[in-house]
Amino acid sequence: NTLQRNTWVHLACHGKQDHEQPYNACFTMRDKPLTLLDIMENNSPQAEFVFFSACHTAVGDEETPDEAIHLAAGLQFSGFKSVIGTPWAVNDALVKYVVEAFYERIWRMVVSWTVRKVFK
Repeated sequence: NTLQRNTWVHLACHGKQDHEQPYNACFTMRDKPLTLLDIMENNSPQAEFVFFSACHTAVGDEETPDEAIHLAAGLQFSGFKSVIGTPWAVNDALVKYVVEAFYERIWRMVVSWTVRKVFK
């Protein structure tokens, strides 16, 4: 499965929270929903980083917004060291610019680190 084979994962899809049954929160995938429980039960030994370009991936319920189980927290519980999610609806027309800027910045950091390492 993709989560087991990759160190970095980027999901650009619909996210759906379930405040009654938090482990049923899911990502809408082509074949079937990928639930938080599916993810947490999955062994992801390579897990390092996940970026969600999806709606409401880092939002809890109204009573405990900072303590609830949500999609982003579930990925951290399952072993991902770094997770980027959103507590709001994602505008597809705008999020592409955020994603582009983020990965461009990461790429510059990697190149800079590599150059410093080579010329030390």
